[in-house]
Amino acid sequence: GLDENMNAAKENFLLKGYFNRKERAAQKVAKDTLDEKEKAQKEIEDKKK
Repeated sequence: GLDENMNAAKENFLLKGYFNRKERAAQKVAKDTLDEKEKAQKEIEDKKK
């Protein structure tokens, strides 16, 4: 079904770059969010001192 078609599209050399860029963008957003949370937590800890 749809899963098989999506997996086939991900392996297609014409579309592979698109899916790779999309995955890297998602990873960057996740990393930026994590960095932002760590920075906010550190600021809170610094204010307590």
